[in-house]
Amino acid sequence: CGNRREQNMMIARRFDQFAAMLVMGSSLIAIVAVPPARAAVEPPPTIVCELTISALGAQVQANQPISDAEREWGQDFAQSGNLKVCERPPLSAMVRALAARSRLTDPMSIEKTEVFSDYLRRTEPLENHYQIGLDLATGKYGEGDADLAIDWISHAAEIGDPGALLEIAGAYADGILNFPKDPAKALAYEQRAAEAGSAAALYQLGIRYFVGQGVKKDAKQAEKLMQQSAAFGQKEAAAALAYAYNGDPSYGLGENIKLGRTYAEIAANAGDPDMMAMYAGYLMSSSGNYKKEDEVFYWLNKAADSGSEKAKQFLASKDRELRALFKRARERRAAQTAPLRRECDKVQRNVTYKDIDNNVIGRSSYMMTDYSRCRLIDPYDEFKEKNGLSW
Repeated sequence: CGNRREQNMMIARRFDQFAAMLVMGSSLIAIVAVPPARAAVEPPPTIVCELTISALGAQVQANQPISDAEREWGQDFAQSGNLKVCERPPLSAMVRALAARSRLTDPMSIEKTEVFSDYLRRTEPLENHYQIGLDLATGKYGEGDADLAIDWISHAAEIGDPGALLEIAGAYADGILNFPKDPAKALAYEQRAAEAGSAAALYQLGIRYFVGQGVKKDAKQAEKLMQQSAAFGQKEAAAALAYAYNGDPSYGLGENIKLGRTYAEIAANAGDPDMMAMYAGYLMSSSGNYKKEDEVFYWLNKAADSGSEKAKQFLASKDRELRALFKRARERRAAQTAPLRRECDKVQRNVTYKDIDNNVIGRSSYMMTDYSRCRLIDPYDEFKEKNGLSW
């Protein structure tokens, strides 16, 4: 027991050398002291604690916010001094610690950060590696670090992450992030990303085949890729297909009203303002449109509210006319479905009333139905005549 207490005291003293965190109310205040130089071969949890607490402390001292999870973790460690806590700090805190590398000048501290990065790569679930690279690139949790970001994104691409593969494809396409401009490699990574299930990559490949960029132009292959992308939720792919099936000759697919409506609806539900307007147009021209007035105006107004200038202009100029058309469509439908009506002529009957002495004591007249002169009336014919229609 004596040896264990002594070991715990040594650990506590060791961490006191580089950081102390105090709890005051709901805020975490970190006082970070510069640690004495130590070998970079320390156990990874030790380095994790050192760098993570240092990063959080710097964040708090600069009056910058930290998350509740980061605050709770820091409080837990400050109160317990337990190294087990260091094995799994919040991911955001560890990314902060990695991002702080850009401010370091001491070779030993830089080496510790590399050990830390390697430890995180081995222990963090693979599906998070690409996001860590993005966070490092964008500076989401502190200053950005392009070199580390590239390292993490490249690693994520090596293990087949679709987003990372597409990111590398973009880097080769544009010659950025220290990647040379190489269209062939860009295409290869784009294809790998598509094979790995990236909806965005499938969409970009679809565009390539539509226009023949880096590949032989092939409308059918483009259509297949776009359909796969749309099935994975890429609204841009659904919108492209809606335009293509609406008869846009540049796509080379030909008009297909049924598929055009289907993909317009998908893109509309995904939030594309122009597709909301297009879908409203499909509803207006569909069978049974007389029942869809509310739905049509719902999509037109939503499209206008979402920024579609076409929808705004249409509503401004055609709102009243369109409502009148819907009214007439309902009347037309009612006339089409109404049963034939029997209609007979009316004749006037005059009656003279006399007493027993044959003296006229009164006269009256009334209209009566002449059942010998009847005919069947079609309400739809009446509707056409009323509205001056020949169809």
